[in-house]
Amino acid sequence: MGKYTLPRTTGILVSSFAISAAVLLVASSSSIAATSSTTPDTGGGSTTSSSVQIPHPVELPTAPVASATDCPNPPEISSPLPVGATLSAPSLTPSGTTESVGGVTKSAASTCEYTLTMPATGVNPQYTIRYVNYGNSYLALNTVTPVAATNYYDGICYTNVEIFNGWGDAFAGQELTSGYCNTYSNGPLGTAMAVNTNLKSAFSVSEGSFHTWFWSYVPGGIFYGYFSECLEVPVGNPHAFVCSIGNYGPLL
Repeated sequence: MGKYTLPRTTGILVSSFAISAAVLLVASSSSIAATSSTTPDTGGGSTTSSSVQIPHPVELPTAPVASATDCPNPPEISSPLPVGATLSAPSLTPSGTTESVGGVTKSAASTCEYTLTMPATGVNPQYTIRYVNYGNSYLALNTVTPVAATNYYDGICYTNVEIFNGWGDAFAGQELTSGYCNTYSNGPLGTAMAVNTNLKSAFSVSEGSFHTWFWSYVPGGIFYGYFSECLEVPVGNPHAFVCSIGNYGPLL
């Protein structure tokens, strides 16, 4: 735990937006044949297309830190900020921030977090995204594992997640199942991204609907899946969001 940093990626790929307020990830062993819309290939990619990239902090410490001065400032980000967007100085998650994996609850307090303010564009008003860092969590391959990540806001998003190897590729997938998960077009969506044992990242895939599996894959063996979930804060406010970010794998 704490050995591997949150990955450098090409950005959270987004096709629609909304959100509510805490997060839950649950592993599933569902067959990809029943949920994937494309055939895996050796090029790496994802099973859905997305049109907008939202920057997010990367290479963050994966363990609690003593103070916000121990957080990168500014952090590295996944892609350049849009014109007019700003990223805050770091702060720390409060004591009520927890995560449950396979029924085992751990504290995610005192980890680095940042707030991204996105400018108003066209019909979309200005909104903010607070990124909460859950660090590394153990997740077995091909195993249904409930993962419940709750923060200090007022909602929960329940999902299934799974990582596995197949067809020469490493897969990471997620399905929104219930709760206050964002599936609308006015904010950031949750994402899944596979990272192989050579630390090569696939394209991340955004999740814009419930009860559908979204898969990310890259050639090689799976090291871990990078997952995020986003919710409105508070629930019902379309102008402020919180997104959990973390790594899940058998060696973490």
